[in-house]
Amino acid sequence: MTGRAGAPVRAGTSDRAGVPEPRRPGSAAAVARRLRWLRHAVGPRLGQPGRLGRLRRTVPARLRRLRRDDRGVASVWAATAAAALLLTATVCVDVGAAIRARQMATTAADLSALAAAGLSVHGAEGACRAAADLAVRNGAELTTCRLEGWDALVETQVGWTGLLPTRGPATARARAGPAPFDDAPETGATP
Repeated sequence: MTGRAGAPVRAGTSDRAGVPEPRRPGSAAAVARRLRWLRHAVGPRLGQPGRLGRLRRTVPARLRRLRRDDRGVASVWAATAAAALLLTATVCVDVGAAIRARQMATTAADLSALAAAGLSVHGAEGACRAAADLAVRNGAELTTCRLEGWDALVETQVGWTGLLPTRGPATARARAGPAPFDDAPETGATP
């Protein structure tokens, strides 16, 4: 078969403006090819999908691919793990600071109570002044000091700051005084 200029024409094509001709005019495949070509060529002008329709069909397909695609998931997991690790470290630092403040308050209270009890013979004012001085040297503040007989009762506090907004002073109480003196039972032996 030859075309207008005598050039051979392949089966399934004609020399009419590149319009494909069906190999068998009545076959379903030939009709489908012709419709596809028409939709592509004329498409939007006749209200058929055409180029815009292809765009509408490809967007959901891209979204479906993205939903199935798990690239970048490791970054999300790594960021989540880093945030959890940072939060855990922050809580550990705060708990450590609170424990340290509590120990400092306890140490200052114990030593202040011993100092006040040792100087209780000089009166409450002198004993509490020595207790306050010793508490300050131990990094605490003396909040309460009183004498009950020979016993000294003190309360100290240490302020601390952490990374989380859960702050407050650590407080401690201590009591010190002489051991009760009981008459030694007589055993008959003299020293």
